[in-house]
Amino acid sequence: TTANNPVGYIPNSYRSPSELTVYPISSRSLLLHDWKGGSITIYTNTEIGDFVKVTAIVENMGRTTANNIIVKGVFYTLYDFEQKSEETTISSLKPGMKTKVTLKVNIPKTITTLFKTEIYLYGEVVDEKESASTFP
Repeated sequence: TTANNPVGYIPNSYRSPSELTVYPISSRSLLLHDWKGGSITIYTNTEIGDFVKVTAIVENMGRTTANNIIVKGVFYTLYDFEQKSEETTISSLKPGMKTKVTLKVNIPKTITTLFKTEIYLYGEVVDEKESASTFP
């Protein structure tokens, strides 16, 4: 489509069947997530050190069941190098369903980082969310 036209609009110059390419809409999973309460919880000076705790609500808004979903909480440097991480696997999530996962990730002490949660399906990041502030 072109600017200011709705999705699916076909300009007159492309209405001849010989000029069209039709792509089928496939059924697939569409995974999105959000942090419960819209935030993460930061724990400092605890017996086990400094860490963040995040509860993510993962939802399958697609049309097929998603299997072996990896939810990863990770601290990245400002140059995108991974520092500390934790992950868990959701074995299966049917269309229209939600599930809750909680991760605890130690905060790196000697380098400035950003915290992200990433949702992986078939080895690819399909959704991510990033902290508004840096750590420590």
